Amino acid sequence: SAGMDLCVPQDITLEPGAHSLVPTGLKMCLPPRTCARITPRSGLGLKGIVVGAERLDRDFRDELKLLLINNSPNAFTFYKGDCVAQLVIE
Repeated sequence: SAGMDLCVPQDITLEPGAHSLVPTGLKMCLPPRTCARITPRSGLGLKGIVVGAERLDRDFRDELKLLLINNSPNAFTFYKGDCVAQLVIE
C-alpha cells in the first residue's frame, strides 16, 4: 500500500445524512518540502460514505481527525479498527 491506513478508534454509527469528526490519535511533524494527503478508501463511496479528503501542509501540528459523512439512505456502522482512509506523504 502507498500510505498508512487510518482507522476508526471505536464503533461509530452514522444515521442517513449525518456526519462525524473522528479523532485518529495521530499527530505528526512532516519533513521539510513535504505535505500529507488523506485519501478515502474506494469501497466506501459505493456505499454512500464520504471521507473528507484534505491536504495537510508541513506546519500542521494538531491531532489528525477524519470527517465521515453518510450520504446513503441507511444508517452505516463503522467498527473499531475499520480502515476508512490512507495518509500519504508527498
